Amino acid sequence: MVMTDMAENPFSFILDNRLAAVTSAFSGAGIYAADGAEPRVYDVSARSGECGCGEGCGCYPSCTTVRPYRVLRSDPTSAGRYTAVTGTDRRIYTLDNCFSETGYTVVQNGGGSVTDACVYRADGETRYAAVSGNAACGYDRNGNFEELLWSVPEGAYLNSFWALTPEYCAACYSRGGMDFFAVRENGVQTAVPVPEELNLRSVFAGDDGVYGLFGINYLYNKIARIYANGAVSFEKLSST
Repeated sequence: MVMTDMAENPFSFILDNRLAAVTSAFSGAGIYAADGAEPRVYDVSARSGECGCGEGCGCYPSCTTVRPYRVLRSDPTSAGRYTAVTGTDRRIYTLDNCFSETGYTVVQNGGGSVTDACVYRADGETRYAAVSGNAACGYDRNGNFEELLWSVPEGAYLNSFWALTPEYCAACYSRGGMDFFAVRENGVQTAVPVPEELNLRSVFAGDDGVYGLFGINYLYNKIARIYANGAVSFEKLSST
């Protein structure tokens, strides 16, 4: 499965442990996922042969990690490197291509846990975008505050945030019992409600737009492109 195929057809998978995937990442032709509960990262784009485990089982190759990760994202500035967070502390972990931890940065955000993070570029520098509470802020590589990147409307909760630059970023937030997908590109910001039958767990990017990881009936996971060329669409997901 390559990204161009996924742009046309949502990619579906079930983790071997039958837990819900809460995060996913692209790296080259690979698609990786984690459940946030077990210390493991699955390569869900590399299904093995017949395994006899039962219908729907992926039997995907996986790597054991130091700890469970709630968020895993590829680093656009360094091929084969990732950032990850547990959602329980202020650390942004750096992982290599085998998902081994190579270091971490503690963001100076007043003490709240970091619930999402990614690497982005601003003013010629590589920075971290980190979510704490209901805002996403930018930090330098030492964890010092640089800028406010995103804040959600009053009464909303920021579920997921991704940025490539301060001018190109996306978010998923909940408000009044509804989920919304929002994207900002070149100064234009758009927010649309996520269809009720879809559970958008995280947003992230490929080379051809913004993608979402969706949960269906807890067990089933789908990845699909939902933003490209200035337009948001859930049509392909809603029809599958």
